[in-house]
Amino acid sequence: MGGVYYWQFYRKDSADVLSSVSLAPGQAAIIIDFGSKGQERLFRGEVVKDMSLLDALRASALAGNLELEIGGKAGTEEIVKIDGLADGKDGGRWNYYLGGEKIEKPLSAQTVSPGDRFKFVFVYESR
Repeated sequence: MGGVYYWQFYRKDSADVLSSVSLAPGQAAIIIDFGSKGQERLFRGEVVKDMSLLDALRASALAGNLELEIGGKAGTEEIVKIDGLADGKDGGRWNYYLGGEKIEKPLSAQTVSPGDRFKFVFVYESR
């Protein structure tokens, strides 16, 4: 995998920020929605050849100074924790979407293409 990642981070409060964010040619975007914490963080940056969603998430975490913990073996990676919210704990799970469609495959198996808009959401489970 080659190239340099340059991902910018923004704080946004709009509920529909992902669909309204403008992207330059060759860019993709990620929004991380922390659920009831009431915070969303928006990242956008250049897509490089063979970039996976795992690569983009790591670049976003680095740009936004987020704690990111990934578990699983190569090819089965999944989110363990983002900025203190642990998957399967803390009352919820991390789900991720591309254009509103839930992604069921591992982070490293999802490729990122220019124009893609991903959303990571911490979804609280009903009790």
